[in-house]
Amino acid sequence: MRRTLLSFLAAGLALLSLEAQAQYIWVNLSFKAVRNPANGQRYYAFDEADADASIAKANEWLAQYYRGYRFRRIDPIIEVGGIGDYSGPSKWYSVPPREGSNVVTMEAEAQANPVA
Repeated sequence: MRRTLLSFLAAGLALLSLEAQAQYIWVNLSFKAVRNPANGQRYYAFDEADADASIAKANEWLAQYYRGYRFRRIDPIIEVGGIGDYSGPSKWYSVPPREGSNVVTMEAEAQANPVA
């Protein structure tokens, strides 16, 4: 009797564990670091450990407020652009994107080439 009860309890706990894992919608994140075309450096020092720590904090908040989704990083941080790259995303490195016609130009480029 005791062995049967323990078996049912173990099966119930395993089922609860599966339910707990299956209840979230996972949001996959990837990060891009755009480099300054003048010197090839990032504007800020933000590495993969920082990204993972930020994601963990966000997931803590989501759990605290019983939200049904969680974040996870799926790729390493990808470096974009570099010295002399004034044709790709780096050309927007230090340009205020919401001033004047910059926003219109940025949106037009993004719609014309969504992969980049």
